[in-house]
Formats: sequence, C-alpha cells, structure tokens
Amino acid sequence: MRILLCVDDDSLYDALVDALDSTLAVGSEDEVLVAHVVATLRWLPLRGNDSGWAGTERGILQKVDDFLERTVDVVTGKGMRAEALRLEGDVASELLTAGNEREVDVIVAGAIGQTRSQDFLVGSVAEKLMAVSERNLLLARTPTTSPSKDLRVVVAVDDTDASDQAIESFAGKCRVDNAAIEIVHVIQVPPPRFDAAPEGDQTKSSIPPIVRERADHAVNRANEIFSSRGLHPSLALRRGDPAREILAAARSFEADLVVVGRGERSTGPRLDGWRGTVTKRVAQHSPCSVFIGASSGSST
Repeated sequence: MRILLCVDDDSLYDALVDALDSTLAVGSEDEVLVAHVVATLRWLPLRGNDSGWAGTERGILQKVDDFLERTVDVVTGKGMRAEALRLEGDVASELLTAGNEREVDVIVAGAIGQTRSQDFLVGSVAEKLMAVSERNLLLARTPTTSPSKDLRVVVAVDDTDASDQAIESFAGKCRVDNAAIEIVHVIQVPPPRFDAAPEGDQTKSSIPPIVRERADHAVNRANEIFSSRGLHPSLALRRGDPAREILAAARSFEADLVVVGRGERSTGPRLDGWRGTVTKRVAQHSPCSVFIGASSGSST
C-alpha cells in the first residue's frame, strides 16, 4: 500500500501521523510519501521587490526540508518506509497531482486544511481534495485512538456501488481486526408515507415495501463484505435526514471513524466537482475522522 501523508506544522500534525498506525493497516512493506506543499503563490508579490528575496526563499525551503526530514524520521520510527516530497504551487492541486502520478492507495489529510477553524471553509485544502480526488481519502480530525485500542467505526451504507466500494476500500486499507463496527442505513422517505414517529432508531414495520427492499439489499451486501473478512458488525437502522442521522450515529456509538462513499459528482456551474451532499456534510461536521472510499476505476 502506498500512502500520501499531507502534513503541515499545524494543530492536526499529531492526528495525521497517528492515523498511520491507529487507523490504517500500514506495515513495513508499505510506503509513506510525506508531502508538504510550499504555497509559492503567496510569495509572488515579494519577487523582484526585495533584494533579500533569494535568501528568504532559501530559508523558507530549508525549514520545509527540515520539517519533512523530522516527519520522515517519525514515520520510519514506526517501522514504515518513508520518502519526503517537497512540492510547490497550489496546495490542493499539487497534492492531487502527486497522488495520481505516484498512484497512491490512500491520501491522508487534515480535516481543517489551512483554515484554522473547526469546520471546512470554501477553498480549504481538505474540501478541494474531497471534491475532486478519486482516491481513498482519510480526513483526520483528531488523534483517533492508540494502536493498542480497537477502532470504533460507523459505516454508512446505501444501495449504491459507491457504498460497496467504500466498504471494500475501508476493509482492505484500515485496521479492522477486532474493530467494533456499526452499519448505519438511513431510511429517507417523504413524510406522508410515515406516521409521526420521531427520527432516530426505527423498526422496519412502517417502511413501504420498495424502501424496505432497498434497505435490506444495502445492509445484506455490507454484511456479506464484512463477513467474508470474518467481521460481524452490528446494525443501526435510522429514519430521517441521512447526513444528520449518520452524524448522530457516530456520536452515540462514540466512533473513532466514519466511513462513507463518495456519492455523485455535481455538474452545475457553481458546484462543479462536488460530491454528494451527504458525503460533504458528514465530512464537514463529523465529530471524528472520516474515511471516504475510492470511486470506481481508482485505487481500491
């Protein structure tokens, strides 16, 4: 497995490095590409206007190289192979290009990018990676758990290929041995088809047959994938807004990780490249890290 670890000297550095052995199933035969992008566009106003620019540039790049060398030492200290990648240009674009050119299996990035806020803002690095990348993407929000502690994972499923691909990718790339896994399927039906029961955990007694059939297909398929790997997850069937219920399930399960599929890409002029709104909202507001499964045709 080849991993692109997108690091910066921000508050999520520890979470990113910890994700290698607390969330991903990385061993000595796997390769970690430790990448840092120098956003050169920010420096353009200085070029040609400062006689000391050359020295300033050398100093900045030396600091980046030192930072990358220290991070490589940390990664190799975990028993993994590591290589430093110092990139220059637009941060998200350079990371996406590196991921594609090096054919990485998973991109690991911080969930707040460079915005220094608790949620995504338009234009953040993580937001762009989620919207455009076709590869498995692990968005680290906080240090997940120690390697000696089993993961608690909420896996959101529906009856789409993207859902199956996310489960396959998660099961193949993450630390699933002894993990506590809860499959969450959210029933979304127009209100007239239901009584006034509150949202949350539901039985299937009031669900129309066609909706129940789709729910059964999604859950059974997820169970088949996990069972083939000797895993036996629990099931939470919920009703209401999908993103809100997935997030509620993550909080109630005290999850370390939420797994979702990519959903459909938008083709509208203002949202070109954006994935399904459920994936977007879950990634934005999850209380824990989020694993977004690769799309069809990319690395799985």
